Amino acid sequence: MTAAANTVGPSRPTLLNLPPSMRILSWNCRGAGRPEFLTAARDLIHRTTPEIFIVLDTRMHEERAHPLIQRLPFTDCIVLSALGFAGGIWVLWNAAVTTVRQMRLGPRTTHLEVEHKTGEDPFILSAVYNHPQPNLQHQVWDELNSISDLINNHKWLLIGDFNCILHPHEKIGGNFYPTRILRFSECMNYCNLLDLGYIGHKFTWTNRQFGKSFICERLDRALANVYWCNAFPKPLLLTLVLAFQTIHPFYLTLAQTRLIELYYTNLLDMRLVGLFMRISFILWLMLGNLKCLICWILDLGLVILILLLRLLDGKNIVLVT
Repeated sequence: MTAAANTVGPSRPTLLNLPPSMRILSWNCRGAGRPEFLTAARDLIHRTTPEIFIVLDTRMHEERAHPLIQRLPFTDCIVLSALGFAGGIWVLWNAAVTTVRQMRLGPRTTHLEVEHKTGEDPFILSAVYNHPQPNLQHQVWDELNSISDLINNHKWLLIGDFNCILHPHEKIGGNFYPTRILRFSECMNYCNLLDLGYIGHKFTWTNRQFGKSFICERLDRALANVYWCNAFPKPLLLTLVLAFQTIHPFYLTLAQTRLIELYYTNLLDMRLVGLFMRISFILWLMLGNLKCLICWILDLGLVILILLLRLLDGKNIVLVT
C-alpha cells in the first residue's frame, strides 16, 4: 500500500537529530481508533524520525486501518488485522530509504526482511504482540521456535510487546508467576536470542492503580540473535515516556553508541517528563492537595523545563533544564 506523506504537526526542532542509520520506533498504542492516536503518533514520528514505525495492539481491522495510515508520513505498510477486539500490528516505512519484504504473517507476529538503502546489512525483523492471556502465550513461543529453525545463520531482530517479563526485578506489585518466565526463557534459549537491554525508564507498562493495587512491568523489549549482534554491535534502545500513557514506546537505533552520545541529552526531556510527573503525583498523595505541583514550560519549543514546587514550605524546588 502506498500513502502520501503528510506534514507532521507544527514546525519545531526534533529531539532526535541522530546520525544517518536505521531507526526503528515501536509503540503499543492500545487502540489506533482512539481520538488521540494520530496526534500522539505524529508527535512521536516528528521527534524520532524513524525509518520503520511498528504499531502494536491496533485493535483495528485492515479495511479501517488504511485511511488512518494514509495520514501518517510513510509510503508503505504491512497490516496485520486485529483478532476480534484485540491485537493487530502495523509496520510502516518509507520505500525511498528502506526496503521491506514480507516473509510470513502469524496471528500475532509479522516477519520481514529489511534492508536499509545506505548499505547496512539486511536482516530479518519480527514484530511481536503476544497474547495477554498467559495460557495462550505458548502459541507465539512455538511460532518463534519454528521461525528460528528456518532462519539458520541469518541476522534476526525481534521487537514488540511480549506480554511477559524475563526477570523478577522487571515487575513491581501483583503476583509473580515463575512458569511464565520459564517459558519465555526457554523460547529465547531455543532461538539463541539475547536481550538488547534499554536506556531510560525501566518499566514499559503500568496499570495506573495506587497503593497495593499498583503494578508495573517491563513487557516491551528488543531481542536479537548473535549474528545480528555481531553485525550491529552497539545498538541503542531507549524507552520513551509519554505523559498519561499506560504503555511507553521504545526507540532503537543501529548507530554506534559513540555517535549517539553527542545527541543523547536531547532525549532527557522526554524521559524526565514522565519521571517528575510520577514523583509529583506520589508526593501529592502523601502531602495532600495543592502541596505539590508540577509545571511544564516550553522555551521556544527547544527545552521542557520541569518544575516541582512547594513540597511543604516552598523551600524544596527541583528544576531540570
